[in-house]
Amino acid sequence: MGAGTARFPAPAVQYPLGRSRALAALLALLHFASLVILVAWLMQGAGAERAALLPSALLWAAAMALSLRFWQRLPVGTLAWDGSVWQLHRPAGAPAELALGEVVVVQADFQHHMALAFPVARPAVWLLVEQRRDPLLWLDLRRAVYSRPSAGAPEPAGGQPEGPSS
Repeated sequence: MGAGTARFPAPAVQYPLGRSRALAALLALLHFASLVILVAWLMQGAGAERAALLPSALLWAAAMALSLRFWQRLPVGTLAWDGSVWQLHRPAGAPAELALGEVVVVQADFQHHMALAFPVARPAVWLLVEQRRDPLLWLDLRRAVYSRPSAGAPEPAGGQPEGPSS
């Protein structure tokens, strides 16, 4: 069997994680748009009823605060793949590393950004990874995300172990 026919596992990779500027910009854009809509609604006549003003402003402020808290609590550190399991190594001073398991689900792939879910981790973890964090390791990360965990040696194509036939 030729060397090109065997399935080889993705390389081990450690990829840096940080809070996404793209996600922050998207959240800011959504909140700005919702504020514009809220102001237009109030100016079209809803503002005449003072009872609608305070609850709508409070609801908008609560949504803004929750999305800011969500963004601030996004995991930072290093996403590590060793060929069989995923781990999140956190920076010094943060809680210990988190075992994410061997299952990763790609929720969205935008080529330069990926939303990943680790459903086996307790609690389940969602991460947004960006190519700009380490462009040189980006393709290795993508290979690891789309590969299956290896059980040791690479399997040849066809699923039969290589060796002499009897």
